Amino acid sequence: KPVAIALLSDLHLGNKYVDYKSLKEDVEIIKNTDGMYAIGDGDWHDNWIGAHEGVQREMPVDFASEMAMVEWFFDQLREKMIVAVGGNHDTGRTMKLSGIDYIKKILRGIRTLYDPDEVRFTLHVGGSAEWKFKIRHVWKGSSRMNETYGIELDGRYGDDDFDIGIGGHTHRGTLFREFMFHHKKRLAVLLGTYKSHDSYAVRCGFPRSPESASGAIIFFPDGRISHEDSLQTVADHL
Repeated sequence: KPVAIALLSDLHLGNKYVDYKSLKEDVEIIKNTDGMYAIGDGDWHDNWIGAHEGVQREMPVDFASEMAMVEWFFDQLREKMIVAVGGNHDTGRTMKLSGIDYIKKILRGIRTLYDPDEVRFTLHVGGSAEWKFKIRHVWKGSSRMNETYGIELDGRYGDDDFDIGIGGHTHRGTLFREFMFHHKKRLAVLLGTYKSHDSYAVRCGFPRSPESASGAIIFFPDGRISHEDSLQTVADHL
C-alpha cells in the first residue's frame, strides 16, 4: 500500500499569532492516520533569546511554556516523526549561545533521524521503490523569481544527488516544484508556517506569509509519488 509523509515546518510555538487550532488538527490527523508519518523542518518555537530577546516581552507565553509546547509536540508524534532538523530560531540560537542542543535532548528515546543542520536519508517503499532525501531548514541561494531556487541549485550543483529536497525558513510555502537534472525529475519542497501574522517580520519589512502551513507526499510501491498541501486530503486518500 502507499504511505504518506506529512511535512511540517516553522511552528514557532509560543508566538501569539500561531494558528494553534490548525496545528493541533494536523497533529491529530498524523497520529490517527495509518500509513502517515511526519518530517519536521525546524523553528519549533520562537526562542527570542540573545539579540532579539526584547520581542519575548511582547508574547503572552513565557520561555518555559514555549519549551513545554515543544515537548508536547514531539510527544504527540513520537511514533510518527521519522526525521527532524533544527532551525535558526531554536538550535541555531541556543547552540550558538550555550552549545546545548536541547532538541536532541527532547528526542531522547524517540526513534527519529535528527541533526541540527541537515538530514540525508533514503526512503524505501515496497520491494524496489526508493527516494533520496535532503532536508535543511535554510538552503543557500535565493531568487525573487523562484522561491525554491536554493533547493534546486543544490540539487544540480551540490555534493548530494537527491530526489526530494525540503526546506522552510522563508514562510513562503507550501510549494512543490519539480525540476529536471541528469534526465531525472526531482522535487523541491518549500514549507510554510503556522504563524499567521509576524509582528517582527512587519517591523523588518519581510514579505507576508501566504498562510499555508504544511503539506504531504504520498509514496507508492511502484515508484509513483503525489503531493498535496492538505493533510486531510492525503488522509482521505490513504
